[in-house]
Amino acid sequence: MKSELSLNYKDKVLLFLRDYIGLDEENDLPEDVTQKGISENIGMSRTHASRILKDLREEGCLNEDLCSVEGHERKLKTYRLTRKGFDKSNILYENLVDNEIPVVYKEKKRSMRISKVLERYDKNVTLLELIFIIEDENLPLNIDETEETITLLEDAPRFEELINRKRELEELERWFESDIPVAVILGRRGYGSSTLARSFIEEINRHVLWIKAAKKPLERIKEQIESFFKELGAEEKNNIIENLSQKNVLTVFDDYYEIDDDFVDFLDEYLKINDRDNKSKLLITSRKGIPVYERFYKIEDVNNDNVREIDISPLDKDDAQELLETRLKKDALDRLMLMTKGSPLLLKLLKEEDRDKLHEVSPLSKEQISLLIFLKSEELK
Repeated sequence: MKSELSLNYKDKVLLFLRDYIGLDEENDLPEDVTQKGISENIGMSRTHASRILKDLREEGCLNEDLCSVEGHERKLKTYRLTRKGFDKSNILYENLVDNEIPVVYKEKKRSMRISKVLERYDKNVTLLELIFIIEDENLPLNIDETEETITLLEDAPRFEELINRKRELEELERWFESDIPVAVILGRRGYGSSTLARSFIEEINRHVLWIKAAKKPLERIKEQIESFFKELGAEEKNNIIENLSQKNVLTVFDDYYEIDDDFVDFLDEYLKINDRDNKSKLLITSRKGIPVYERFYKIEDVNNDNVREIDISPLDKDDAQELLETRLKKDALDRLMLMTKGSPLLLKLLKEEDRDKLHEVSPLSKEQISLLIFLKSEELK
């Protein structure tokens, strides 16, 4: 099944741009059809996207034009399918939707054509998005449950591929299936706590509310919770924590860092009154070394199974090279790992050679960043 749905990057670009064939008459094109938009939506580096787009253009499958783009003052290069590109993408599409995949539908396991899955899947996904879900989740897809879920992910980071976080995902799955109400993902900045949480919620069938918590006033957080529960049509309670506890909902508080005292008290109260029978869950991403006075739980809560802590570790050398999409000389790899400390964020920015962002998010000097980029080029022959 995996091989039948396996796509190379050229196929993914063709399928992605197939959904933008009606844009010729638009004044301002969406950012999705720029190199940046294509690379982000497909999950590849800008450098790799540039090569793929050049190849497809030379094959006669793409047109490259300077056009006005939403949110940008100057014109940008945009990419759209030629007739040849559309024909190729159409053949690809028809071949793919004819495949059957295992699903749970009407509470029974069965095989279903992808074309039918697209009709029934509640998230209104495109074929390419569905293939990404199939690649990242354990089959079968549960069509029954996905039809009923409501998610509010405006604050959430974009879903990106994880590199070797199998252990952490398995720990999250065990927590999710238990009656422990709260899980806290602990990691240093740049280790990918938010990306791990975002990846995990793609694998579950549950109402999800995502709130970015850092430096946000409690009143604003309460407003987001109340708005979400109104959308669910849930019965309103006098106490907002009772609202949070009453429904089969996963609430993510992302980046629990520099938190107001009243938010600490809010979560402490949730721990005290939460009724586990209601199956509500809190997932919190936090940083290692957060001060004790900002923690809403104690070691006893962990020991008594009120809170599950999940440590997220740095990437090892093999994982780092997988993310960088290269194999490096031993000395170069050792120095690179020493400087980045296995941070997925720094390694991802290094792969993209984004010097400005590397300087912004790390203590590295411009000279050190130049050295890192040089080390990345020291490939095994």
